[in-house]
Amino acid sequence: MLAKFARPLPGLRIRAIPPLPLIRHPCLRFSLLNTAAREEKGKPGTTAPQISGKEMLELFKQVPFTPLDDKLSVEQLGYGSARIRLHVDSQNLRPGGTVSGPVLFTLCDLVAWAVVCSLKGKSLLSVTTSTSIDFLNKPRPEHDLIGVGQVLKNGKRLVVSRVSVYSDGDLENAVAHASVTYSVPPPRATSSKL
Repeated sequence: MLAKFARPLPGLRIRAIPPLPLIRHPCLRFSLLNTAAREEKGKPGTTAPQISGKEMLELFKQVPFTPLDDKLSVEQLGYGSARIRLHVDSQNLRPGGTVSGPVLFTLCDLVAWAVVCSLKGKSLLSVTTSTSIDFLNKPRPEHDLIGVGQVLKNGKRLVVSRVSVYSDGDLENAVAHASVTYSVPPPRATSSKL
């Protein structure tokens, strides 16, 4: 009975399926896109990030709900990717000596916002529309956290990215993993409100 379905249908053409792109570990170089010339920043259609790391830190300081802005540093910002370090101190710990969930969530959200800004430029009116986070391992005590984000979908109105958080010194085992969706306002709304 199964042999009947195994034969190709008459007139059906079978095409070769192209190979899947190489998936790289998020802590390694993100992709060849990051090696593009940084001088082309701001030009649409280029592979350089639309915002610099210094400009991203300034945006973090403009947001009133980011109590972590003085503990953040942008290590790498590429077109559709970001790597941000959070210095962890006693204020970020909860009982039991582990980093609190809201701190991990905030780091994931900020990394995803940096990914959006690397694609769209300064985007103060972008908002989080959906986040799903999984806490995987206990962070190493007294070690910085590193958030690594990469775009999954860059649409006109929605940007979906994945973010993984690692303890410094242990880049093999993720502490948390999140899928974050941002809504990006149309260009005319952005320019009229800023």
